[in-house]
Amino acid sequence: MPATPGCLSDGRDLLTFHVGNCTHCAGQFAYLMRVIYLRGGLVKFVSVSDLRLKPGQVWEDLDREEEMIITSKGKPIALLTRVNEQDFEKTVAAVRRARALMAMEGMQCASVLGGKDRMSDAQIEAEIKAARRTRAR
Repeated sequence: MPATPGCLSDGRDLLTFHVGNCTHCAGQFAYLMRVIYLRGGLVKFVSVSDLRLKPGQVWEDLDREEEMIITSKGKPIALLTRVNEQDFEKTVAAVRRARALMAMEGMQCASVLGGKDRMSDAQIEAEIKAARRTRAR
């Protein structure tokens, strides 16, 4: 079976497999107290209530940490990342590219799970023709 970047042969993401079969598809993470390990390293959790009650401490931590995960009721809801006037547009663009890449990886893993990675060139061409016929109507 051809290898799909980031996926095991059964479609599971490599990071998911290595951190205990966590099934979150967008940014697989493993909880460890209030800190998680993402592909880039450790990231601190900050609850919405901490953000509201201790904003100064959160901003100090952000200077040191660079990124933090905001949680509500124990579930991640947002990424808080440090930016400055010179690079905030590049940071936003990078986050958007990362989301697009995650979506593509999800589609690749889904295709492996659905067996689409084993389609022949003729089968792929037939699918394309059928989609074009349907769209032309």
